Amino acid sequence: MLDELHQVIADAPHAARPIAERLLADPCAALIGTVLPRVTLAAAALPEPRDTWLIPAGVVPPREVESATSIERLLGCPFSWVTQYAAGLRPGWAAEVPEGARLVGLLAHQLAKEIFQPGAPPSSADAKAQAEARIPSLLEEMGAPMLAPGAAAELARLRTDLPTAMAALARLIADKGLTVEATERKVRAENTPAPGQALAGRVDMLLRKPDDGRAVLDLKWAGSDRYRRAEIAEGRAVQLAAYVGLVGAGEDAGFFMLSQRRAVATGASVFGGQPAPALRDTWRIAVDSIATRRATLASGTLRAPGVTWDDKSPPPDPDGVALRPPPPCRYCDAARLCGKEAVR
Repeated sequence: MLDELHQVIADAPHAARPIAERLLADPCAALIGTVLPRVTLAAAALPEPRDTWLIPAGVVPPREVESATSIERLLGCPFSWVTQYAAGLRPGWAAEVPEGARLVGLLAHQLAKEIFQPGAPPSSADAKAQAEARIPSLLEEMGAPMLAPGAAAELARLRTDLPTAMAALARLIADKGLTVEATERKVRAENTPAPGQALAGRVDMLLRKPDDGRAVLDLKWAGSDRYRRAEIAEGRAVQLAAYVGLVGAGEDAGFFMLSQRRAVATGASVFGGQPAPALRDTWRIAVDSIATRRATLASGTLRAPGVTWDDKSPPPDPDGVALRPPPPCRYCDAARLCGKEAVR
């Protein structure tokens, strides 16, 4: 568009091509014959960060349908949950174009959806070959930022890592004697986490065991699996706990870390892993914690724990909830509203 404007005004008279610096410096600058008078405004103090906000009691009703993601946000930071789900605040459309790790994750999920069809998984070599063949066209369809100048290093890594991750995923499924029931399966349960509410979600990979039981894999792309390992070890894996309850998979669930090419799960899972609280206990504690957060909201108190959060030494939870994920400050769009991120 800028290039087209340059062509349109290339031969225009000087008055139609104002110099922006003059508009900033001159208090009575003229733009195409129109004077733009301005006055100096008094400086206003920026709002101070606040970890507790008072709102009208009962103004935020429960949502009819929750997801594992929205529940994690509610438990981690009610302020963030309210701004996104109750107030419906969103960034501009330009900010929604996925880039970086988020874009790679979306590409990986699409590859898995196409490669892993219902039934026996492909061989690791076949899965890798399919990914390598599909990536060029997939990038043109949904990965344009990866083709931009300056993204060459990330693009080269993606072309290597995604096929290798698909091969590792195929190998894991085969080694555990599993078959694919569905990918991106929509699931829903009524009257949970509370009566009158529904819990809905989309399971990345729904698998079948030799005894016809079910298993769940949630695909994640991250530079490290440290966070997910801690989440499981500390009994905070709300997403896995919700999914196994929705599909009846018991304890057979885990994260498949695409970049690290391995599963992260509890020791009781078919995928094997570290000793950790049972997922059914995680969900039970999560339901109690949700009720506590909802009661605080209903009373007119809105918490923004991210304002005072310290990863190395988290402060006590003001509501005393038993299951508290870290606040979602890294990917929250309301950080300047609560004061966590200063406006400069």
